[in-house]
Amino acid sequence: MGLEQAIHEAGGDCVKFAAEGRGELSAGEAQRLYDQAVGPRVSEDAEAFDVPANSFDVSGAWCHVQDQYGEWWNATGTWNFRNDYVNGSAPRDASGLAADVPSCWVNDGEWISAFDYQGNSYGGPLILQNAGLTASVFAVEDAASNFTMLTDNGSHTISFKRQSAGCAGQPLQARYYFEHNQDGGWSFGIGIAGFSLSYSSGAPPALQKAIQVFRT
Repeated sequence: MGLEQAIHEAGGDCVKFAAEGRGELSAGEAQRLYDQAVGPRVSEDAEAFDVPANSFDVSGAWCHVQDQYGEWWNATGTWNFRNDYVNGSAPRDASGLAADVPSCWVNDGEWISAFDYQGNSYGGPLILQNAGLTASVFAVEDAASNFTMLTDNGSHTISFKRQSAGCAGQPLQARYYFEHNQDGGWSFGIGIAGFSLSYSSGAPPALQKAIQVFRT
């Protein structure tokens, strides 16, 4: 599944897109960059151990929705593994999304979905670990079957609904993080400035990537 499809499923009109090392792009431009790339790029925030640095990539966008029921901004982060990368093992991966929003907006829920590289929906555990007012973290059971990573790509969204008028000119900001882990359980801390995991059994091979803060 391409990034345009993942973002489209979040709903609404995506006005800004962020990708590693490219600044703000349209969804179409970002998709073309992915299609042309030989492999995912390494983020400034990536720390590689035994997990290949080009095993996956991350992106993010804000999407605007307005209808007769109200007005929303949806922040969506996406992850995308190389199609030929197959390494699903404990512990669960971590998908983290954090936002900074003006007082006119209130959290209206979060959701996550995952797919294999052929676009088949993943039916395994995607477990909400935290549902704060401006951030959420999901544990992703990165299982593999028949030499296919079942969580090859996916999207993680937090929705913010307008609760009052005002806040003109004040942007909504967000940042997306994804950490691929091998061996060991974890706990976490998250904010727009950073995402940290601590492990119950030492420091496992892991790779975390984050995009720069993206704004409305």
